[in-house]
Amino acid sequence: MRAEFLFRMYAMLLIPIPKIGEAFTEWMGQGYQMNLDFLNQMEAGIKEYKSIKGQKTILPRKISSTDLRKITVPVLVLIGEKSVIFNPVRAKEYAEKVFSHGEAVLVADCGHSMNMENPIYI
Repeated sequence: MRAEFLFRMYAMLLIPIPKIGEAFTEWMGQGYQMNLDFLNQMEAGIKEYKSIKGQKTILPRKISSTDLRKITVPVLVLIGEKSVIFNPVRAKEYAEKVFSHGEAVLVADCGHSMNMENPIYI
């Protein structure tokens, strides 16, 4: 995960004001228009975020390569070519390495949240 993403995300959570949220979504967009429903959903999540007692992080845990290799059904991994969260090329290479029954595709003009950014393609 890219350090800049973590820094911007935590800043947005710690200081939930519109100006920081707008700066974050503009940075996430990287030159393409993000879906308005996605932006509204993200803003609501930030405003309503509450820490869960004892929770150390809001980020999901990483699934190990060993566990991913155990998946034997066909897998299609869609990776937004403009993702600012992960390096898209490296993510594609990793997916191709761990999924022997899969295919990894870089999706043009999408970031990390392509289901909201380009729902018609998905």
